[in-house]
Amino acid sequence: MSERGDRCADAILTRIAGLERTLAPVDIEHWQRRCPAEGWPLGLVASHIGLGLDRQTSWIEEHARSGRAFAFSWDETNQLNAENARRRGLLSKMSAMRFVRDRAERLASLARSLTDAQLDAIVYSYEGKGRSAEWVVTVLACRHIDEHTRSIRDTLAGHG
Repeated sequence: MSERGDRCADAILTRIAGLERTLAPVDIEHWQRRCPAEGWPLGLVASHIGLGLDRQTSWIEEHARSGRAFAFSWDETNQLNAENARRRGLLSKMSAMRFVRDRAERLASLARSLTDAQLDAIVYSYEGKGRSAEWVVTVLACRHIDEHTRSIRDTLAGHG
């Protein structure tokens, strides 16, 4: 609906394409290798990116329904991450990458559908600071992808 929404979508999809290029040659041994930054196998870090995208999408969607901003908590997030790691375990590379791609396309589609007013809406808050839907996509989601992709690349390069 807006040029800004298109830019948001492109920012996500460009990063996911880079992640896919990084992971394409990864074999099972490397897929299971522990990423020191997260303490999880590389494959779990990859699927965690998709979980983050899913969560960020849900905050924007929930705001559209309720008009309320999501109140972010690190304690809640860390508990959720630990539970997801325990419950989901290590997905196959194909399943994990399909999940990440699907979650990225879902967020990109949502971003493209938002009007400028919806992109400006405060959908997220942390420590009393409100953030817009555009910020959630172009800063928070992109940073999440970038940081975990960097960890994956460092692990593959033997720097982790």
